[in-house]
Amino acid sequence: MTVGQFHPGMQVRSSDGVTVGTIKQLLYDGTFVHLDCKLAPDMYVPVGSFESLEGNTAVLSCNRLDAGNMGWEIEPKVGSPSREE
Repeated sequence: MTVGQFHPGMQVRSSDGVTVGTIKQLLYDGTFVHLDCKLAPDMYVPVGSFESLEGNTAVLSCNRLDAGNMGWEIEPKVGSPSREE
């Protein structure tokens, strides 16, 4: 997958089919995806943590429980500033 395939408003779900959130923006030259998680803290997910794209949905390579334990709620401080898509 390439960074150009991700866009704000795209749904994100875990490998076990649970909706995790919606892409808010791409960060640091597209190396991270900022997710708006309605019932949990926002997440900052590395692009390499996605296994597939299905229409307007990006699918993580881990289940929902594991996603919540990855430390992705802490915004990384690397690279260049964020960009709205």
